Amino acid sequence: NKMRKAMDATFPSIAGAVITYQATFATGDANWAWNEWGVFNAASAGTMFQRKVESLGTKTSAQTWQFNVAITVSA
Repeated sequence: NKMRKAMDATFPSIAGAVITYQATFATGDANWAWNEWGVFNAASAGTMFQRKVESLGTKTSAQTWQFNVAITVSA
């Protein structure tokens, strides 16, 4: 299972060296076990900027999840 979701309004946000991404997954979105996530620069295809394999739990149709990723950029 996979789904790409556009960021919420006002995201990404930048504060100093931290870029924060946020997307909201409504009750009809991505209802399965979340075991991996990524940040892309396009709704389809594009380039993956960040990826992580981790178990985040199982989202059900009774839930809305707000997913946040904060990345610190350094030179």
